Amino acid sequence: MSGASAWLSEALPQAQAGNIRMLAVSSAKRACQASGVATIGESGFPGFYGESRNGLLAAAATPDDIVDRIEFERGGKEQKFAERLDPEGVEPLGSSPAETAKFIAADMVIRAAAVKIAGVSQQ
Repeated sequence: MSGASAWLSEALPQAQAGNIRMLAVSSAKRACQASGVATIGESGFPGFYGESRNGLLAAAATPDDIVDRIEFERGGKEQKFAERLDPEGVEPLGSSPAETAKFIAADMVIRAAAVKIAGVSQQ
């Protein structure tokens, strides 16, 4: 999933066609669609992890009953949905709003540290 950084869904067809060789995936665990490809952590960089997610966000003041009607958690766990995404290298998570908020908060800490290490400043 991740010198050229690529989404797994973009890299898989290229690897299958022999145009590229996948060296590693940036997720914490191996991708089931490319189980022979090690993670970056397994490749000598323990603790490395990078993941991207797609989701739907709502304003903080959105009432819970409206958020609950969207049902991403249930929809993400539907077998037919997972089967449709699998060939694309996408693994549906079906996260709850609380799990998504936790992921975003943790990701912001990691990204803030990367910005600081890179010496990026606002001007």
